[in-house]
Amino acid sequence: MDNALQTIFAVGGVILFIVFAILIALYVIESLALYTLAKNNGHQDKAVLAWIPFVNQGFYGFLAGDQDIFGNRVQGMILGVLMIIFPIVTARVSGFLFYIVAICGITVAYFTLNGLYKKMRNSSDPTVIAVLSAIIPLIRIIYVFIHRNDIFEEDGVVVE
Repeated sequence: MDNALQTIFAVGGVILFIVFAILIALYVIESLALYTLAKNNGHQDKAVLAWIPFVNQGFYGFLAGDQDIFGNRVQGMILGVLMIIFPIVTARVSGFLFYIVAICGITVAYFTLNGLYKKMRNSSDPTVIAVLSAIIPLIRIIYVFIHRNDIFEEDGVVVE
């Protein structure tokens, strides 16, 4: 019985190591993509913020800029702060409140990512990919990494 328990712990340790390695690799890929996107679009002084944990989630709001949400103009920094706060709050609440906070977080992520994706030059209609990115973070990481060299456009004008 002792051998079986050691084997289970060894396999669990290997799986845990692999999961942490994948999470670290995804974090590096996302940070590199945000850093490159910021540098390519004239934010060299703020690009280093993309490497700070949790702050890099708020960096999406900063890059997206001001957005029209339900007819109201919302600043990108407010969206960025909400992108940082909602995952933390979602992890701390339970029960029915968890679902309310999670839906609000997904909604904020959708509007932030949709605004960012609209600015990317090589991006087509971003609505579907923004919805998927808000629900499944892996899609967001891959999509931003693919478009990391894009230069932003606002209303058909290239912003540099």
